[in-house]
Amino acid sequence: MKVLILIVFLFSISANASKRSIKQLRDKITNQSSQLNKLAAQIKEIDNQLGSSNNRYLAKMKDIEDFEKKVEQLKGELSTSAASVSKEVELSKLAFDRYLLEVSDAEVDTSLKAKKIYYEILSKKLKKLKKAQAASNKNLQLINNYEQKIGSIKKEEESLYQFIMELEKRKKEYGQEYISLMEDKNQSEIVLDKVVAKLRVRKKNNLKKNGVLFQLDIPLEKYVSINKTKEGINLKYSQTTPILAPRAGKIVYAGELASYGNVVIIDHGQDVRSVLLGDLVAKVKKGDVVNNKQLLGYTIADLGNVKSLYFEVRKKDIAQNTANWLAKKKVNI
Repeated sequence: MKVLILIVFLFSISANASKRSIKQLRDKITNQSSQLNKLAAQIKEIDNQLGSSNNRYLAKMKDIEDFEKKVEQLKGELSTSAASVSKEVELSKLAFDRYLLEVSDAEVDTSLKAKKIYYEILSKKLKKLKKAQAASNKNLQLINNYEQKIGSIKKEEESLYQFIMELEKRKKEYGQEYISLMEDKNQSEIVLDKVVAKLRVRKKNNLKKNGVLFQLDIPLEKYVSINKTKEGINLKYSQTTPILAPRAGKIVYAGELASYGNVVIIDHGQDVRSVLLGDLVAKVKKGDVVNNKQLLGYTIADLGNVKSLYFEVRKKDIAQNTANWLAKKKVNI
């Protein structure tokens, strides 16, 4: 007897330990799922930042390219202008020299005329040179402004590039952390499945030891309380309530039973029957095949009174400890 009590005690400890282990694993998986969701949100935020930053980086590169083209264009215009002015000066000198040769034998004072002509030529060219110089100064100023903008944009581009590289690094770190955490979560779920499976096997074996072939549901969804008897259970109710089949089977009896009230008996196979007895209205008849939780009838209620529906499991026509056959986990009996 002492050995039997010790075995039951050890089994109880083992079962409780398994339940605690299941709760701890489920809590761990819940926490891991929460962390995974947080990491996923962080990775998504980084992706959004990378998208906008890359667009800004490409825009900066385009600005630099446009400004560099303008600088090259202005430099080309400066070079063309300088060449044009130089050519005009050379042509003026040649024209003046030719004129001097033509008038060298004349009786007039060629020196005075030459100076006057040269002065007129230089005056015209000077005006052109001033205009060219003004245009060149304007272009030089534009070139200087553009080059300053290019330098400023390149600094922004470099800073933006560093920021993008930092985002890519963070994304990689978060991604590795996400993968590692996902693998841990998958492993936790595998361990949980194994523990649950072992507990189910243990529970099933324990039920078999008690002669329980399968489990049944409580036939009332709403009840006030449950009172256990030596064999069956009494389901207390205070209002009309649907009566549901505790398990699939075949109706072998539906009607009155002496002074006990109305009764419904279901054959579930394997020599197991369930009996429902009380003040009820049956909606099934003998020979009907019913599914699990199918409507069998209704309880009859009396205003202000609490009544009972008796539920009993019988195996080979022998009343069983019905409480052991119940599938519902939390039954207050």
